Amino acid sequence: MKEPELLSVADFLYVLWKRKVHALAVFVFVILCAFVYLSVAKKTYRLSGSIYVGRFQTDLLEEGEFVAQKLQDYSFIKKALDTNGVELDIPIHRFQKDVEAHVLNEVRKIEDVGIVLLTVEYKDPVKCYEIFKALTDQLIREHQFLTDDALNVLRSMERFFKVNEDQLMESINRDEAFASQNLRGPEQGQAWPSHVLARYTISEKREFLKQIIQDRHYLKLEGEAATKSFNTRLSAEPEIPDEHIKPRRAVVLVTAAGAGAVLGALLALLAELIETQIKPRYHAAKRRAEAR
Repeated sequence: MKEPELLSVADFLYVLWKRKVHALAVFVFVILCAFVYLSVAKKTYRLSGSIYVGRFQTDLLEEGEFVAQKLQDYSFIKKALDTNGVELDIPIHRFQKDVEAHVLNEVRKIEDVGIVLLTVEYKDPVKCYEIFKALTDQLIREHQFLTDDALNVLRSMERFFKVNEDQLMESINRDEAFASQNLRGPEQGQAWPSHVLARYTISEKREFLKQIIQDRHYLKLEGEAATKSFNTRLSAEPEIPDEHIKPRRAVVLVTAAGAGAVLGALLALLAELIETQIKPRYHAAKRRAEAR
């Protein structure tokens, strides 16, 4: 039995040259299909931006990891889109996978520096921008509420201490006026215990007033420090993306060229195999059958 001969490189190149019309036709066809795909395929746009998590005094309003998780949470996305009146063409649970957020800690690897990178992908560039703005605006609003609440607590405590301070000052003034008018020294016939008790009471109230003033001053400093805090903000104002990221023209064309070359070579080899192997055997078998 004759062993089958292996196809050498020279034979392969000869076949390709011989059947170049077939190979070229397949190659051109695949390239044309790639251009058709690029013209009709829905384009995907991407918008990314860094978010600086706000601080109240020296503390982050929320940890960066928590902010990143919140931005990808279904309920938060839905609330943000509903609040800003943004309607999607697909269900939110399907769009959810196109929202990515993670913490950036290049400066300090251990400590949370509160920088979150948010990336949104969508089929429409304007809608992509609107979604990004809706998510970031919602986050900024929520963090502003946290800052306002903390400031209100400080201010209410400061007012509380101020009221107590005023009331205690009035009480001390009344006690001193009463003591100066009604309490006399021993040389005037007044008993010592009453005189000492009155002065002791006034002294205690003054000590308490001093503590209240110190506490109120501390709260005032806290409030002034809070005014130097900052709310959550974007590193830069986002813009509508003008270039799509999918499908990538170069990637599609390179892939199509490679696929067209492989398919063209396979078709050329198949055509050669049919012409040199299958057809002769078929005709030989047919002639033997007719001879019988």
